[in-house]
Amino acid sequence: MRAFPARLDDGVYDELKRRAENERKSMNAVLNESLERHFRGHSDAKAALLRALAALDEDERSEA
Repeated sequence: MRAFPARLDDGVYDELKRRAENERKSMNAVLNESLERHFRGHSDAKAALLRALAALDEDERSEA
């Protein structure tokens, strides 16, 4: 493992801190997980979009 100092915008830092607190993980762990998902093509945005599409599909089936 290597150290990688980085500068983050205040908003990104605050969001990272909030998410780490919510998940009860270190900021480093949350950042590493996010980067791993991004480089493996499983970004949080992609996962959220797929969940939203699945929920819409489920709603349409229940209305039919």
